[in-house]
Amino acid sequence: MLTWRQETLAAKLQERANEILDRAKKGESLKTIGESMGIAPLISNPPLARGGETPEFSRLLTQSVFAAKAGGIVSGPVSFGQSVIVAQVKAITTNEDPSEAQIAPLYTQRIRQSVAGDIAGSFTNWVRTAHPASIYEDRIQSSGSGAAEIR
Repeated sequence: MLTWRQETLAAKLQERANEILDRAKKGESLKTIGESMGIAPLISNPPLARGGETPEFSRLLTQSVFAAKAGGIVSGPVSFGQSVIVAQVKAITTNEDPSEAQIAPLYTQRIRQSVAGDIAGSFTNWVRTAHPASIYEDRIQSSGSGAAEIR
């Protein structure tokens, strides 16, 4: 349960975030808004992974970021602590499927390894069939050393 102080702080933070959002939606830059309000300077984060949570971006904020279009302004709570982040989505990038030219060498290598393994296995099986080994267990038992005589 939140205390009165925590509830009051959360309400004031959300109020400020809403003010920033309103001004940004009217076309004012986040940098200008931040400077005029005397709040933390802008920082650029590295690309954000979908569905993840970072020390700064809560899961709720991450969901808002991925729901926005490039250039969109979103806000949400930080992961830990009592702050609200207002962020602008600069760009959206996707991981594209690799082309055939990029994956062909990988498959070629895997096929070569598989064929080499098949050849080695076939040769080993042929040697075992053509030249069977006999193990004389009675000699192992009588020697007591545990060494086997293989012919």
